[in-house]
Parts: sequence; C-alpha cells; structure tokens
Amino acid sequence: QQGGSQLVVRLYDVTGIDLSYQSPQIVQEYESEETAHDRFVEIPISDRDYIAEIGYVADGERWLFIARSAIVRVFNPVHPDPTVEEESSIVLTSRTPQWADISWEISETKKAALRQQGGSQLVVRLYDVTGIDLSYQSPQFVQQYECEETADDRFVAIPVSDRDYMVEIGYVADGDGWLFIARSGIVRVFNPVHPDPTTNPTVENVALTSETAIGLVDAQEKISEEESSIVLTPRTPKWAYVSWYISKTQNETLQQQGGCQLVVRLYDVTGIDLSYQSPQLVQQYECEEVAHDRFVAIPVSDRDYMIEIGYVADGDRWLLIARSPNVRVFSHAQGDFWFVADAELIIHGATQANTTVNIGGHNIKIKPDGTFHLRLPFSDGLMDYLITVAADGESTRTIHKKFSQETSES
Repeated sequence: QQGGSQLVVRLYDVTGIDLSYQSPQIVQEYESEETAHDRFVEIPISDRDYIAEIGYVADGERWLFIARSAIVRVFNPVHPDPTVEEESSIVLTSRTPQWADISWEISETKKAALRQQGGSQLVVRLYDVTGIDLSYQSPQFVQQYECEETADDRFVAIPVSDRDYMVEIGYVADGDGWLFIARSGIVRVFNPVHPDPTTNPTVENVALTSETAIGLVDAQEKISEEESSIVLTPRTPKWAYVSWYISKTQNETLQQQGGCQLVVRLYDVTGIDLSYQSPQLVQQYECEEVAHDRFVAIPVSDRDYMIEIGYVADGDRWLLIARSPNVRVFSHAQGDFWFVADAELIIHGATQANTTVNIGGHNIKIKPDGTFHLRLPFSDGLMDYLITVAADGESTRTIHKKFSQETSES
C-alpha cells in the first residue's frame, strides 16, 4: 500500500563497519518471488562479515525495509585431513546466539570401514576455536554429542556467543580412540543485532520470523528426545523465564541415586570463568515433577546469569541434570517505553494429611496440615490437569480442571 512493487534481498559487506553510525557496503541485490522464503546468494570474498536485508523497492528506488539478519562471518574453508574421503563432510550453521544446526554426509562405505577399525559410537564434537591457529594449536573442546547411524543432522547448544566454533564428526573406538571423519569450517556465533526502533518502527528481526520460530521448536523437540536441557530467558530487568526438559531415563537414574527434591538454581556468573571458577549461587527454587517452567527473580540487572536444574539428595548432595548457557540480563535505558505482561497459575487445595495428591500424573507434596499448592507460569492455550486424591491406596477422589488463556495485543 506504500508503493512497494518488488520484494528484494540485499547483501551487504559490513567488515569493519559500526552499523550504529556507518552505512554498510551493498554487494548485490536479488529480486525474490512473493511465494519464496529462502535463496542462495554468491559471496564475492571470504574472510569478511556480511548481513542480508529484505524489503520492497518502491517508485523512485525508495527502500521499504522489512528485516535485517545478524552479522555472519564467511570464513575460508578449513582443509580437512587428505586421508579422509572427499565425500564425507560436516557443516555448522549458527541459527541463534544460543543454538546451531549441524548437518553431515558420510558414505556407508566410510562408516563400515571405521566400524571395522573399532568404531563403536558415531559422535559430533563441538570446539571453541576463538583466537586459535589450528595449524599448530589445539581447539578447546566444548561438548560431545552421540548420534544415531541413520541421523544426518542435529542441533547443539552454544554456551557463549560472539566466539568462533567448529565441529568434527567421527567414531569413538575402544580406549577413547578417535576415528576422525570430517571437520567443518569455522563459524562465528554473533550476539543478535538490535536495529534502532526509533529510526524504523516497522523493524522485525529476521531470526524471529514464524518459520524460524517453528524451526527452533522443532530443534528443541529433537534435543528433548535425546538429552535434558534448560533455558533461561530474561523477560524484564527483574524477572526471567526458565523452561526445561528432563529425559525420562535421566530422571529415573537420578531418583535411584537418591534424588528426592527437584530444584532450579540461579547463579550470578559475571566475570566468572566456569572452566575453573565456581559461580555465585543467587537463589534456589523447589519444583514439582509436573512442572517444566517457572519465573525467577533477578536481583541485579546488567549482569550475567546461568541456571541449573537437578536433584538435591541426602546430605545436600547436588545431582546435576542440565545447565543453561550464560545470559546477560540488561536494564532498560531511561526513557525507553516498554511493556511486558506475564501470568502465573496457582492450583491449591486441602485434603487429609495421610493421603496422596497426584496432578497430571505426578505426586505433589502435601504439608502436615493436608494443604498443597502448585505454581506454574500461565501460558497461552489450554492447561489441562486431572487431580486425583487417594487414601490408603483404595479410596480415590478426582477433580478435573481446565484453564485457558489468550493474550491479545492492540
């Protein structure tokens, strides 16, 4: 309606450019169909920083901006070991400052040969290579992920953004031997670019389109099928949202080891190197087994925080389940106009002290006077809980409660 006639993707070279006051150098412009949602673009020179923008061209070459990507470093390729078969490859692609996508291709012949050499488990290894010259220095190992033979991709958690990462794929053999298959190029995982909303009120973040959001949900589903995870998301300078997934296998294992109370712990990690320093415990929150998210209070903004989930066992032993990446909780600049609204659901009740209460398939703690409560973030959509009370293992009473919330913005 403003005259936009042609949807266009623009590629810019932003090497050495401060986008807060300098204009990027346009490299190429690509006309796009209305039905398209992706495309390949040619990179003229590697080892430089690039961004993409999407928008409409209007009469008189006016640019109607829609969204801008994060800055991406396009590195020269790392030349793998020449003894590795040429058809084997692995690619690391940064999706957000916290998550990256890995895809690989390995011939069945190569797999069979390495299994004959003792390869027992296909593994992806993530390395931090910031400031590392791989020609004579070893990268810093971050994490190892076991993979199914039939898989050809997976998501991995990025512990710290604004650093360089690389992945390798190979087999672990007897005695922790490493049978290398392929190595990716080096990828810079940047902090998100925050466009100035005062200069363009219609700015949207490319990384947060609906399709990307769906992709991230799919990514977390993939992760949740294999391993436990926890994510810390700041909501305001005073509050943060925590969500987690605990695999059934790990849950049962830790309970067998004596884990009796599920707990979320918030740590201040400002200026802390977790490879050799201990973080400062801020607060501990007891959680019900039925819960998978909650809000936590942030005592001081403009600091770095990290969250852990685990079980407390006898003797105050800590049985760790998962740890989040470090997250910076910023304060809002004075004069900024902002608005956040969240809600919590509290289910509370009372029964005889010698009974058991089960909500959504999980037992809930009862106080000595027979009262109980369950506190959960109130998400949009339907929250459906079957509440069952049993006495002496025979007599039961059931209450079915359904809650719904719909958030509208105007």
